[in-house]
Amino acid sequence: MSKFFLNSAWNRLLERVWQRKVEKPVDYLYLKWGEKNFGRICIKERNVAGMNTLEISFVSSGRKKGETDIWREQEAERWKKRLKRKLRPYNLESCVVNGDWRLLNVFGMENVGFKARKKELLSQGMFIFKQLCPKREKGMRGKLLIFLESEAWETQEIYDLLWIAKNYYEDIILASENVSMYKEILACLFEECGLVVTTINLRRTGMEIYDSALFLVKKWQLWYSEKICYQRAYVVAEWEEPKVWFRRKVKGDMVTDVPVCFSGLCYECNGRKIPYQFATDIFYQNSAFYDKKGISFVAIYRLECYNNNNYAGC
Repeated sequence: MSKFFLNSAWNRLLERVWQRKVEKPVDYLYLKWGEKNFGRICIKERNVAGMNTLEISFVSSGRKKGETDIWREQEAERWKKRLKRKLRPYNLESCVVNGDWRLLNVFGMENVGFKARKKELLSQGMFIFKQLCPKREKGMRGKLLIFLESEAWETQEIYDLLWIAKNYYEDIILASENVSMYKEILACLFEECGLVVTTINLRRTGMEIYDSALFLVKKWQLWYSEKICYQRAYVVAEWEEPKVWFRRKVKGDMVTDVPVCFSGLCYECNGRKIPYQFATDIFYQNSAFYDKKGISFVAIYRLECYNNNNYAGC
């Protein structure tokens, strides 16, 4: 047997072994800040309801956690290269990616978490509005406030939300700093189904009492719940602060006289509860995999303790 053949066979064997190593499939990858091992990237493998996940922690030596805004371009490139080397043993071809939005920004990724939450509301709007709509006596009118402070919503998306909301509320108020840009869709809604939507400026929202409120905002502000009177609300914020403002929890008792805020749905896979962002990211980025795994929502989340006065369902 020739030396050339032996070398070639050995090389092919090494290639097959290497391919087996790099094809370790990953379904979900999350980037976060770590608290130990300064100057390192740490990878933690987990299995969530039969799905392979990677939790990647970054700790930049000499800096406080979360200070990615002071990374220079060259430094960010070095971290990218280190991350690429760390991920060599994994197959990320169909992987869903998310993480701390500051880290995503450093690595040039979009705010996919917000887009996932937006798609969740647009896709499951009927279920969400049904949870928000209070029970009332026959003949009483329901009033909904759509508080549109975020500029990341297309006019067609607002049209779709209004189309769903009309099935649950008789009086709908759209609050925005630029109400004129929605005149066309509001005219279409009136022509198509007779829906009359009242438009007001954001600063006037505290002058009335609402059964429900839909907050489409950049970041949640405490004054929203302090100045605006509602019974139930749903929040979609562009930028969420994990473990600080947005703590989601399911509570069984839906009947309460205390104003309460909701944000997001509770998901299960194979009879097991799975993390909220995990489920919505898969729903947004890989809907075929979402359907294949049989992921489904089973309840609505309440926002827990985003203010200190127990005003909104904490």
